[in-house]
Amino acid sequence: MKLKAVLFRKGFDFALPLFWRKHKAEHINSEDINVAVHGANITARVYTPPGDSPKPTIVYYHGGGFVIGSLNAYDGCCRDLADKTGYQVVSVDYRLAPEHRFPTAAEDAIAAFEWVRDNAASINADPYKLYVCGDSAGGNLAAVVALAMRDKGSDAIKGQVLIYPVTEHYSKGRESYISKGKGYALSASQMRWFWDSYLTDSAALKQGQTEHPLATPSCHADHSNLPPAFVLTAENDPLHDEGVAYAEQLRAAGCQVQHTDYPGYAHGFIGVLGPTEQHDKGVADIVAWLKTSV
Repeated sequence: MKLKAVLFRKGFDFALPLFWRKHKAEHINSEDINVAVHGANITARVYTPPGDSPKPTIVYYHGGGFVIGSLNAYDGCCRDLADKTGYQVVSVDYRLAPEHRFPTAAEDAIAAFEWVRDNAASINADPYKLYVCGDSAGGNLAAVVALAMRDKGSDAIKGQVLIYPVTEHYSKGRESYISKGKGYALSASQMRWFWDSYLTDSAALKQGQTEHPLATPSCHADHSNLPPAFVLTAENDPLHDEGVAYAEQLRAAGCQVQHTDYPGYAHGFIGVLGPTEQHDKGVADIVAWLKTSV
């Protein structure tokens, strides 16, 4: 499993920057910083648009099934997001499975947000305009962080952007895992492998990890009093149904929610293949939501 993960990462980290090589927003300044987490230090990359005043800041968690993805793989995407929003973006290099299984990624994600909140002045972030955002597994982590901050009594998060988020374990058996599980960018079998790599092997079912609020945010007992959410889902994605269900779950709990479904789009349409027409559409919608809804 570890060898497969290493090879998968190398391919992913090689391919994604190629799609962005002619389109990177090089004028966006970037700086790597060290962030203390539980028992370790991880790296975060701060992307800052021009201007001296403290900026609204998005803490971004990359996708990759908790197994692949990196700062370099998502460099073009995060630069583009900073450029088009005018916000600062802090991309978090949380530790990956299977070397670091659950709950490491979730704990790193929470600690990284708290670091940004507590050290906002040092990176010129506006502490009153902090957001979380992530795609796929990163969408899972953004949702987990929003819940964790609420549970800790913090209202520091002003909005959450969940891009085709992972919100449930595959054992829930959503219909889109069947109807959209083959022939598209993400397969159901890949998602099963990602989950099995992240959780503690088959023992996860017995240990209740598949319904742990740090692993599957849909299983949290309380979704009230959460920050406004923008949930994006893609029609041709095995994660489609759980994303739709999570948006409905948030709305039912009284959360301010915008859910946009993208007909004909597949998983990874934001960021993964570079600045495609679909990527630009999704990012434009995120920008509009940030500017008008939060």
